[in-house]
Amino acid sequence: MMLQRARTKLKFALKKTTGVAGAILDMTGSRAKRYKKGTSAKRRKKRLKQKSSLPPVLEVIPYAMSIMTFFIAGYFTILYGLKFPEEMESAWLESVGVSLLQELVLQQVIKVMALAFLQSIVLPATLASIVNRIAQRAQATMPTTDQI
Repeated sequence: MMLQRARTKLKFALKKTTGVAGAILDMTGSRAKRYKKGTSAKRRKKRLKQKSSLPPVLEVIPYAMSIMTFFIAGYFTILYGLKFPEEMESAWLESVGVSLLQELVLQQVIKVMALAFLQSIVLPATLASIVNRIAQRAQATMPTTDQI
């Protein structure tokens, strides 16, 4: 009986949590979703699978624009490099290629690994401390067996 009351208090405290702690709980899915009573599982799935409000043609346009920007920037970079004398041209184009490879191979990999580390080690520890604080607050406001 006491355990069930503690669980309901904790659930209630988690629902009331706002601010940064509430945003973290929402991002990690630790807070239960609210549904009206009587909603079927199919409706819940439909709500979770929200369709885009844009037509499919408009969803392709940003990808096409980014690809075109990539190729146009590369084209002008090569044209600019061809304006130099031959020795300087080859050295400049080589340095551009090396810096591009360095960005793709080293820096992006390090960024991905750092984000994975943060999400797997730092964020759960932060989330656990937030949930523990909420549980302590809920337990502090919960009446003891002597008061019941």
